[in-house]
Amino acid sequence: MKQCNHCGIKKDLSEFQVDWRRRDGHTNFCKLCAAKKANNWHHRNRDAHNAKMKAWWQKNKRRRPDRHLWALAKRRAKKDRIPFTLVPYDIEVPKVCPVLGVPLVFERVYSPNAPSLDRIVPELGYVPGNVQVISHKANTMKSNASLSELKSLVAWLETQGASHQPTRL
Repeated sequence: MKQCNHCGIKKDLSEFQVDWRRRDGHTNFCKLCAAKKANNWHHRNRDAHNAKMKAWWQKNKRRRPDRHLWALAKRRAKKDRIPFTLVPYDIEVPKVCPVLGVPLVFERVYSPNAPSLDRIVPELGYVPGNVQVISHKANTMKSNASLSELKSLVAWLETQGASHQPTRL
């Protein structure tokens, strides 16, 4: 038995975190009080903590684009209740978009040339063998149009010839 320095209640040692720096091998605060203390700290320092985490994320997404795409897909899958069994190493990020042939660049999250994780067969979810990395522009075009709509667009563009100039966002 040990007494918590915060709430003053005597509790079993299993109610305390292990800390080998302490004489008895456990922290002075029980797990419940430690959780409350951490929660209070987070609420007091939320903005600073979030800014620090955002800066870290922005810095590291370029170093590990597979991990970044994996984390975003995992969040989407959980929100939309889609099957998800990927690990970051299942995602191979090419230098060039295989659909449009443009270099994949992390500029902004939704820039046209940003890498985007595409589900080849959307109903299967994010599972190994059913994902590929293509540009955000290609993924948007693929997700919003059927094959017949894309064929109609190509036919119309061919009739327009050189007079058609693409618009920029």
